[in-house]
Amino acid sequence: MHLPSALSSRAESVRPRTGSASRTGEGSAVVGPQGGVLLQRGGRIPRMTDAILEVRDVYKHFPVTQSFFDAVKRLSKEVIHAVDGVSFDIQAQETLGLIGESGSGKTTLGWSVARLHNVTRGTIRLDGKDITNLEGSGLRAIRRKVQVVFQDPVGSLDPRLRVWQIVGEPARAQGTVSRAELRSRVAELLPTVGLPGGSLDQYPHEFSGGGRQRLSLARALIVHPKLIILDEPTSAL
Repeated sequence: MHLPSALSSRAESVRPRTGSASRTGEGSAVVGPQGGVLLQRGGRIPRMTDAILEVRDVYKHFPVTQSFFDAVKRLSKEVIHAVDGVSFDIQAQETLGLIGESGSGKTTLGWSVARLHNVTRGTIRLDGKDITNLEGSGLRAIRRKVQVVFQDPVGSLDPRLRVWQIVGEPARAQGTVSRAELRSRVAELLPTVGLPGGSLDQYPHEFSGGGRQRLSLARALIVHPKLIILDEPTSAL
């Protein structure tokens, strides 16, 4: 089992701090006074290379919830600036770490890259293809290339499904896979994340927090993605 090229021993981290820039490796990051990620600056951004992922000037704003009467009166809408003007590349054989305080926009940025959020503005390219506004079959096609390990292993695993169904779901969603083939693939994959191959018919509640996180990682790896977004993957360990 080969891990995707974006997961390697070579890493460059970005350490944002509120209202300041912190420089590590080749780049730096700036976080605004409200904690939102503003901009990564430095040598990483302008490199003209064959990047797996290119993020350019991405913004993600969320409207503040209004009451019914405010909406009727069409009062000006306030927005939360979760992510403002972020740019970076991820090359093959590279890991990028984004570090910041709670609420600084790390998860929002990751979900936006995976197209679980629609960005307010900016461009996201995967393998040179603009995926910013993909929908339908086009969006479904990139799910094989980009997978996410979510921060909450309990909430992200369906308690009604067995291990082979949970881990195999991305493969099943991408095409026609027989039950026998899917079970075989999951059984082969589980030991690579430290779980016994014989646990196919167990349920999530039968695992510890760390075991559930390993299930989440296995689910992301089942389709051999080019890029994995890890949202605090050790939080349950």
